[in-house]
Amino acid sequence: VGAAARWYAASVFPGKEDVAERHLRMQGFHSFVPRREKTIRHARRIETRPAAYFPGYMFIALDVAQQRWRSVNGTFGVRSLIMQGERPLPVPSGLVERFIALTGKDGLLDFSGGLTA
Repeated sequence: VGAAARWYAASVFPGKEDVAERHLRMQGFHSFVPRREKTIRHARRIETRPAAYFPGYMFIALDVAQQRWRSVNGTFGVRSLIMQGERPLPVPSGLVERFIALTGKDGLLDFSGGLTA
């Protein structure tokens, strides 16, 4: 993530976080989807798999002055960036960085160490 880049939230279509991540990466954008383990029961089988911690949302690092951020809205899987008027609304500084720091090697959020700064 570049020095001038900030994190922004984007609304994604239900269950399309992986598709959106892949297509954003192909365009050169850096994205992050906080994940947790989800237990699914289906046809008498129980399985656990990674699932979005905030279903329908993901974070994207952008430098709105340098990057063509409007192309994010046309990316497969993405509904739109969360906007404030004509510009994307940045998430509070340090929030996504904290989620990334709490993400284990398995790609899942791990709050067991606490939320102290």
